[in-house]
Amino acid sequence: TDRLNEFKIQLNKRFHNLQDLLREEKSTLEDTWKWIKEALTSTYQEVLGLKKHHYKELTSVETLEKIQETRNKKIGINNSRTRGIQASEEEH
Repeated sequence: TDRLNEFKIQLNKRFHNLQDLLREEKSTLEDTWKWIKEALTSTYQEVLGLKKHHYKELTSVETLEKIQETRNKKIGINNSRTRGIQASEEEH
């Protein structure tokens, strides 16, 4: 709850600054929205920090092992074909 209170305080300060800015100069709706969005995102990043993502592992270890086995088999097949072709070429 301390973080939440700190977030509210910081955000309140920034919106007071926005109100002062709006009183002083005329700005467009887009400028105001951009400032609000910037105030929100920068405040929560300062107070709460960036969210740490915990990504699920997409490919399991077993799957990676099976992929490697398949690659090794393909290499073995290709090598045996190459040897057979080379042997038949040497005979001719």
